[in-house]
Amino acid sequence: MNSGILLIRNPYDSLISLYKYCKLQSIVPESYRNNEDWIIWNKRKYVGWLSLIESWFESGKPFLVVHYEEMRKDPLNVIQRMLNFLNITFTNERRQCVRSDIEGKFHRKHKGIFTFDPYTKELHELIDKDIQKANSFLMSINETPIAEPTYNRDL
Repeated sequence: MNSGILLIRNPYDSLISLYKYCKLQSIVPESYRNNEDWIIWNKRKYVGWLSLIESWFESGKPFLVVHYEEMRKDPLNVIQRMLNFLNITFTNERRQCVRSDIEGKFHRKHKGIFTFDPYTKELHELIDKDIQKANSFLMSINETPIAEPTYNRDL
């Protein structure tokens, strides 16, 4: 692999999404409260988030940073940037195809809203430290820092 696209999502939101995916079920926010499995799982999984970012910065290979949150807000422009990076023309036909199915077919039936913080103080310290490291990497190449998490907007 000579180059790549590094898609980065806020680790708090990413961990919640990955946990739901790995458990293969619709998990309501209340089930995170005092859930030992959730806490242990996070302690094992959060390290992979920063590790992936570090590996691209240390690789010396060209890569494009794409923020997941930006992709959700402005998918056509982000796709344009990615295709430019890959030296692929975003033809009108391709653009129309993407535009016609921009929402996709898969949507979770119940997103749920957190009325409490599912992360312990210890997890916050670990994850926040990694966000700071990632932001240092990103700022070293004049890239946008990690987006704020969305899981806790209503807290």
